[in-house]
Amino acid sequence: MKPVLATLVGAFTCLFTGTIIAIAMQPFIGPLLTPHIRTEAEGLLFPSLLTGYFVVGAMLVAIGVLTEASEKSWLWIFKMGAALGLAIFLGDHLITAGWSRLPAIPMAISGALDALSIVASFAAVCFVLKRGTQKQGQVLQ
Repeated sequence: MKPVLATLVGAFTCLFTGTIIAIAMQPFIGPLLTPHIRTEAEGLLFPSLLTGYFVVGAMLVAIGVLTEASEKSWLWIFKMGAALGLAIFLGDHLITAGWSRLPAIPMAISGALDALSIVASFAAVCFVLKRGTQKQGQVLQ
């Protein structure tokens, strides 16, 4: 049950923080990508958006379980979240720019900022995974 809850928490955290980041960078990144991004009138493609966030949440749980993140320090968790975030978003945004006509510099900035949502999501996932974990008779905080 804990992995299911962690997946939902991770997906929601990524959606929430990703939305805040997107709103914050819209004024300076949006105009540079205008011909290539959805307009306000078009709206978002929610099935794709929500499925993507669910996949990210599930994979963060898988990585958390495989690396035994519930046993790791919070510093390790934040470092791993940063590494994963940069791999996921910075890497993806630059690859997308390479395959498409999207400008690389705004995409790189967007990817680097979007990586912060993975840091927050991995921390949220690990928080759930740490709950109730026993180590030497004490509950990890």
